Formats: sequence, C-alpha cells, structure tokens
Amino acid sequence: GVDYACEPGETVAAAAAGTVIAAFERGGYGLFVEIDHGEGFTTRYAGLGAIAVAPGDAVEAGGALGTAGEADLHFELRIDGRACNPRYYLD
Repeated sequence: GVDYACEPGETVAAAAAGTVIAAFERGGYGLFVEIDHGEGFTTRYAGLGAIAVAPGDAVEAGGALGTAGEADLHFELRIDGRACNPRYYLD
C-alpha cells in the first residue's frame, strides 16, 4: 500500500465504485474500510478518524467513506487477496 498525507478531518473518498465489505477498528490499521470492486479487486483505507459507511453499503467513485485521522491515510489495493502496488492503477 501507500500512505497519503491528509489533514485531520479531511474527507476520504472511494477510489472506485463498489460495495463496502468491512468498516471497523482493526488492530494496527486503526479505523478501517474495505471495498469490493468486483472481479477480485478490493481497496482498503486505514488510519481513518471516522467512518461514514457500513458493510453492505454501495459507494460510488469519489463517494465519502469517512474522514482522515491524525496519521497518514493508508491505501491498499488487493487483487484476488494479494497486495498490489496501487500506483500502477491510479492516475
């Protein structure tokens, strides 16, 4: 994954449309959201200050997932459960 500097309270947006499959506090991830985008693609957002979605929610690309926390936002891309470098997929 990659870490992005964010201002605390800044809106964290979904990278692509999908369905929320997890939204909870997860150990070293802190507040965490995972989205299933279909065809084996999922994205993870960690280090959130607040979560605004729940499992089963549909989200659009750019839709609010929550807000940034005090630390950098951690973003991961997984394909068929394996971590991949998201920089190859982002503009």
